[in-house]
Amino acid sequence: MDEKKEICPICNHPWTRHIIIGVMVFLGAFAAFYVVSDMYFKTILSPEHQMKRMERQFMHNQHQMDRRINRDFEQGEHLYQKENEVIHMLKTDDNYQIIIDLSAFDNSVRNVETKVNGNILSIEGAGIKNTRNGEKLVKFEQSYMFGNNVKLNEMTRKHEGDFYIITLPIED
Repeated sequence: MDEKKEICPICNHPWTRHIIIGVMVFLGAFAAFYVVSDMYFKTILSPEHQMKRMERQFMHNQHQMDRRINRDFEQGEHLYQKENEVIHMLKTDDNYQIIIDLSAFDNSVRNVETKVNGNILSIEGAGIKNTRNGEKLVKFEQSYMFGNNVKLNEMTRKHEGDFYIITLPIED
């Protein structure tokens, strides 16, 4: 009887088979992790990827800056509208009327000052406004330039209720 007997060290010891399978799984997982991480770091550190990230960050910063500028512009428009609520100018055939709302200046004519310098009329006003954070100083300054046909030296001022009316005659 010529029997060939194969020697199988794993067959006699089942725990060695589990150890070898575990080592093979560990080596396969390590190789897969190494390949994936190597590809990831090569991609991350490539100049093309860095340029894309920088461009994306630049676009994000530009978008934020545009939003801030638009918000500030809208606030400026809001302040300009509030200024227009304080002073109104009307023109008729024979005069200009500048109507100042005194409620912004503590309802006092003494808080509004007018100055004439050549053809320029300057109006300055100041008042204290009570806010929830305390008192706040409100100051307003506006200048108007008129032609030679407006008689600034003959202007009249009158106080009617909450309004201060300055009338500037126009010569024909």
